[in-house]
Amino acid sequence: MSFLDDIFQFLTGLSGIFDRIVTLVTDIEELVVNIRREVRQIKQFKYDPKWKNRVINVPAAISHTQDLATSLVDEVTNALHSLVSNLKAVVQEHRLPGEGGGGVGTVLNYITKLNNFVNEVDQAVKALDSFVDAIRSVREELETLDSIFLGQGNSRRWEHLEDGTPIRLRIGNLHS
Repeated sequence: MSFLDDIFQFLTGLSGIFDRIVTLVTDIEELVVNIRREVRQIKQFKYDPKWKNRVINVPAAISHTQDLATSLVDEVTNALHSLVSNLKAVVQEHRLPGEGGGGVGTVLNYITKLNNFVNEVDQAVKALDSFVDAIRSVREELETLDSIFLGQGNSRRWEHLEDGTPIRLRIGNLHS
């Protein structure tokens, strides 16, 4: 039965590789679409900070901008580190000496290596997705300038002045 088990492993391994290749191709196509979309949106930049009824809090603006810059640097750095790590794993996998004394065992070993190779390339492509997300967040921030304005999420309530005039007041702290 060991020969039949080896054949079954061989066929299962090949099927797994083809599935991973299909996934890899899909991920690459999706990455290309996402990059093209972000580049197109940067070219069609829509500046709309909605100035009316918004209050600028300079210390909060500085803090938010620093957080955005730090976040962007972290995302890009992590994406590149992940990409480099995956590419190193691909190179390492390619350099591993062959195991097995020939026959089905050697073929299964190569199938495993090929499967691992495709998986590492797929992970490298996925690492580039976070880079696209970083580009998107910068574009969105530049379009809206949300980090320099106070948040608009505070609830409001109606109150009446002494003369009966109704006014809306924020509930909570205007300045944190």
